[in-house]
Amino acid sequence: MIRSVSAPDTEQAMVMIQSQLKAVGIEFTVRKISSAQILQLMTQPDGDYEAGWQTGQGRTNENPSVLRTLFHSESIPPGKGGSYNVSRIRSPEVDSLIEKAQAEANDTERAKLYGQAEKILTDQVAFIPILSFNQNYAVVKGVHGIVSDARGTYTYYNDVWLDKSIQGRWQ
Repeated sequence: MIRSVSAPDTEQAMVMIQSQLKAVGIEFTVRKISSAQILQLMTQPDGDYEAGWQTGQGRTNENPSVLRTLFHSESIPPGKGGSYNVSRIRSPEVDSLIEKAQAEANDTERAKLYGQAEKILTDQVAFIPILSFNQNYAVVKGVHGIVSDARGTYTYYNDVWLDKSIQGRWQ
């Protein structure tokens, strides 16, 4: 049996996963708790769950150093590097590769090291990404400079400008 925890906004998806696992003979329980309780539970040294859905807020993946936050053993709750390794993966090999990658100045070599760490994490099924939220946006002709991050999750407006064709149109 797999015990899961879910916040109210992810409960429907967790129930769908429960149904899919039941179809292949795997018992999966879904316990709905508040978003605050999810964070509190997942950052305890010994969480009372095997699966959980946490929506990562404020993280982007343009820089692979996010692997340290999510998978380095120092981040196992309550970790000195934060408490974001909620899968509680502990791998000295992954830790070493991540540390070497962060110290590597050569981009090609750095990518190889992160790739090796990602391969190990994938083989160990340390984490299963289920859903990525993307933002869609529309603008009228004449709006320029809106940029989204690599995943399409965050939108940056710091370089937005309007060309003369629409300036003053909505005043």
